[in-house]
Amino acid sequence: MSNGQHRNEGRPPGPHEWSPNFLEQAVLKGIDEQFITHAEKFGEYISQDENQNKKVSKSQIRDVFSTVRLLEMRASGEPPTEEMIEELRMVRPRLSYAAKRHGGKVRDLENVLKPAIIAVTGPNVDEKERRKRFRRFCQGFEAILAYHKD
Repeated sequence: MSNGQHRNEGRPPGPHEWSPNFLEQAVLKGIDEQFITHAEKFGEYISQDENQNKKVSKSQIRDVFSTVRLLEMRASGEPPTEEMIEELRMVRPRLSYAAKRHGGKVRDLENVLKPAIIAVTGPNVDEKERRKRFRRFCQGFEAILAYHKD
């Protein structure tokens, strides 16, 4: 059994059974079947306690997702405004705070979301590309949330 390929029956996927940059890659290149597989494994992984590695609660993940959803609704298919990009950038320090405060798998969530946010908010991204990346980020995060079982 190779790392990142299979899951042991009867136990949750471990941290090495999904690629840490799977959401960032989906934001940059598009959502494919491999992304869906990683989102499923990651969503299930962060929703379960393992030893001292505490899960991400439904309220913790929904707190972050609600900010993203509000931004998505405000964008309404248009490129996100600079103000919206600033608000999305501010998700990163809030994630860092939550990861330091709660520890556990909140750190894993932070490690997956931060590079994807940077892919959307980074410099030198034209308006058309930013719109695509923002839409993919929102869809990708929604997929992770869908597979999160609290």
